[in-house]
Amino acid sequence: MNEELRSKAVLTVEEVQKVLRLGRNKSYDFLNDKDCPIPTIRVGHQIRIPSKQFFDWLDGLGVAIS
Repeated sequence: MNEELRSKAVLTVEEVQKVLRLGRNKSYDFLNDKDCPIPTIRVGHQIRIPSKQFFDWLDGLGVAIS
């Protein structure tokens, strides 16, 4: 699953939620926080997350995901 997600240009909140193993509300709280280290793209009310920046951030934390 990880390689499939890494190959996408952008991720949905639900995909980020699964990787981080967070609930829906916590995921939105994290991504909407002004101090969130990951850039977000807003299209109307939808949020998209650039996968490269997301996985670069995770890799920088030394987090191994499978």
